[in-house]
Amino acid sequence: MKKFLLILVCSIVFSTMLLSQGYSLQFNGVNNYVDCLSGGIGNNPSVITQEAWVKTNIVEAGPIMTKRHADDGSDWASLIVSTGKLRIYADDKATPNTDTPAPTTITDGKWHHVAGVRNNNTYIVYVDGVLDMTSTDNHVMGGSPYNLHIGHLGAWNGYFNGQIAEVRVWNRALSEAEIKSKMFSNLVPAQETGLVGYWKFDEGTGTAATDLAGTNNGTIHGATWVSDRPSITNFGLVAYYPFNGNANDESGNGQNGTVNGATLTTDRFGNTGKAYSFNGISNSITIDTSFFNLGANEFSISGWSYLNTLNNYNNGAWDHSLIGTYPDLGFGFAQNWGATKKYCLFLSNGSGWDV
Repeated sequence: MKKFLLILVCSIVFSTMLLSQGYSLQFNGVNNYVDCLSGGIGNNPSVITQEAWVKTNIVEAGPIMTKRHADDGSDWASLIVSTGKLRIYADDKATPNTDTPAPTTITDGKWHHVAGVRNNNTYIVYVDGVLDMTSTDNHVMGGSPYNLHIGHLGAWNGYFNGQIAEVRVWNRALSEAEIKSKMFSNLVPAQETGLVGYWKFDEGTGTAATDLAGTNNGTIHGATWVSDRPSITNFGLVAYYPFNGNANDESGNGQNGTVNGATLTTDRFGNTGKAYSFNGISNSITIDTSFFNLGANEFSISGWSYLNTLNNYNNGAWDHSLIGTYPDLGFGFAQNWGATKKYCLFLSNGSGWDV
């Protein structure tokens, strides 16, 4: 079993292509929903993007997500499926509705990506990454103090009938180009601006739905796990190590590292416990590389490093190896190899190494 040798301060990203596999949640349209906290989402945001993947063949499939749970003047830009279409439906007790229906039918029993954007008085609906409808409404939104519910609108006692996956909430208005570029991507929350809620619904077991973007974890009420999920790719990301107090892989692929003597230290932004320090003698982080195709024609490695000294070169020894499969054939990435003060990429030629 080959091992990666990580001698690096901060994060590592490997790239090849990988399709996600996993689960989604099935909602019965009667009493199933997910109750999520809503910290960071706010009670009355004037700018918000809500998106998800949905699959249903029910024309009146019902609410995808909302915070509108009482007929008490509370208000929200609810994302619902009605008459076979995606709609943003904002209503309160005083103002019956602000309805932005999209013309595209999505109740064909296939997976569709849906997104609803509120940008002040403008409401925009996207289906499968394409702008479907825009409307303007000037009524004053009342907001809502309630939790975010996925699959339930309490004011109408409505429930979603179908499957939901990859639910995301942003505190900014995503553009059409952004929605299209992200809809097939497994997001890395630390790399996203304005992502305040991210529930993948791929746990496959239990009654907890983890919020990968924060602390708004959800409790599943009745909805069941099904092994059916849209084909989300991660655009090549197979491992990601932000070193958030550990060497865990946060790409979602579970390639966690084992720390061998390296110690947590301060990262390039001054954050404590967000990088690893290595002694140049025996410290490393090892990762089982069975997931990584070392014969791939294309791959990428990126990260941040800081050297305490440039004088550790020792007759060809990789004293400043950042990552690699050495001594096994494959690849290596080193800094100051050969006392050059440069980065070097080593590739196996089958029997030896090319620099």
